[in-house]
Amino acid sequence: MIYISSSSLKEENIINILEKMRKNKISKIELSGGTKFNKNIENELLKYKNKYNIDLMVHNYFPPPEKDFVVNIGSLNNDVYQCSINHCLRAIKLSKKIKSTKYALHAGFLIDPKVKEIGLGKKIKSNVLFDVRKSIERMKEALVILNKEADNEVKLYLENNVITKKNLDNFKTNPFLLTDKESFSKLKKEFDFNILLDLAHLKVSCNSLGLNFEEQANYLFDQTDYVHLSGNNALEDTNHSIFEDKSITQFLKKKDLSKKTFTLEVYQDISKILNDYNFLKILIEKNHN
Repeated sequence: MIYISSSSLKEENIINILEKMRKNKISKIELSGGTKFNKNIENELLKYKNKYNIDLMVHNYFPPPEKDFVVNIGSLNNDVYQCSINHCLRAIKLSKKIKSTKYALHAGFLIDPKVKEIGLGKKIKSNVLFDVRKSIERMKEALVILNKEADNEVKLYLENNVITKKNLDNFKTNPFLLTDKESFSKLKKEFDFNILLDLAHLKVSCNSLGLNFEEQANYLFDQTDYVHLSGNNALEDTNHSIFEDKSITQFLKKKDLSKKTFTLEVYQDISKILNDYNFLKILIEKNHN
């Protein structure tokens, strides 16, 4: 099961992205952030899916809200928290309509970053942290609400966040609630959840926190059936080709890739995306032989 993230192609209209994907014979697409609000998006997606028989999966910041904000189910700001809940409920409802069985959102933050502070290598200026216990309780309450809506039709996942050295130095502590094995284990003691492992996020976080990437990846990879893939230089989450990242490719070659769902989050030329897709497909096929 290999999906390609819709964020890989920079277009404001999601249907334009699906068209480009289809023309390159990509039939499994993870719908993610990067497109503009469209009040008719659900009907357009259903129509397109039925016409071309494509497989769609919803992720985190999709469908795009009318007013941009940063989804944070750990926020102690009531407006941000409620907006986050409402957005995720809409995403789960869309998942049901398009018959997608997985929906992942990012684990909570101890801060509420501004929209302009989210992205490649950006420094988050806010330095006042929420109370950890209260934020964890918020996450716990959010998952109760979201799992009720999912109602065993959609399996929910929390994606590990990425902590850069720049933001770690700024806050003097880790402001994200799920970045590594230790924080995963701590949250698991508080409430049960499924993890979406983003290996690229983990690679940057391990470098920032002084952790062994392979050791951390081995443990977390075995805890899930859903993985995000891209490459980087361990300093920033650059969404480069996995084929160009030896630490990622060497790790994958050692693992059993069967019974996993993968999404390529490679924001480069379509030829590099397809090259990564073919590389991953070959590795998975070797597992079956």
